[in-house]
Amino acid sequence: LFEWMARGIAVVPGSAGARLSLLHVDDLARAIIACLFSPATRHRTLALCDGRPGGYDWHELAATAATTWDRPVRLWRPPAWLLDAAASINLRLAGLTGRAPMLTPPKLCEMRHDDWVVDNGPLAECPYPLAKQANGSEACMEPEEVNGHRMAVSPLKRLLMRNVPSLKEELMPVKNVFDPWARERGAYYDLSWKPRPGAESDPAFGSQ
Repeated sequence: LFEWMARGIAVVPGSAGARLSLLHVDDLARAIIACLFSPATRHRTLALCDGRPGGYDWHELAATAATTWDRPVRLWRPPAWLLDAAASINLRLAGLTGRAPMLTPPKLCEMRHDDWVVDNGPLAECPYPLAKQANGSEACMEPEEVNGHRMAVSPLKRLLMRNVPSLKEELMPVKNVFDPWARERGAYYDLSWKPRPGAESDPAFGSQ
């Protein structure tokens, strides 16, 4: 996308008003190293970005690119069917050539999402009572320990609750929002799985 912007075209896969956060890889590496040496970040989920509130939309990205490369950058939103076809063809070609595909239908769905801003939201939106920290501050924490540790509520879980309110009740017992079946892991690196309460009838657990 940035290579196209350098040529004067910002390819917009979804809405031009969609917003996202940015983070340079060097800053990410420094943040990871800092977290490794900081006791305050142990057993916590941190969402990193460049700190810009509200992130950026495509108009702002194009304006920044125009300033950087000192040339006009215009937005171009290809027809949805064209991007869908390109993603499907790219996926099939990757299967034939063995190369990793750059654009796939699932990746295209991600690119079309309207809100990729890294923002946990105000503490008032925490779905559980706020927990007091050792330093006197308050934090949005899971009410029960996860694998023996106190864990902050996942930023993605809070984002989903805020943007898709109809999922709130389904997400409340979920600790790991990246697990499609919301399964609970017994101990670290243990492959024994059990369904969370209410998901016992899920076909995924039929063989257990």
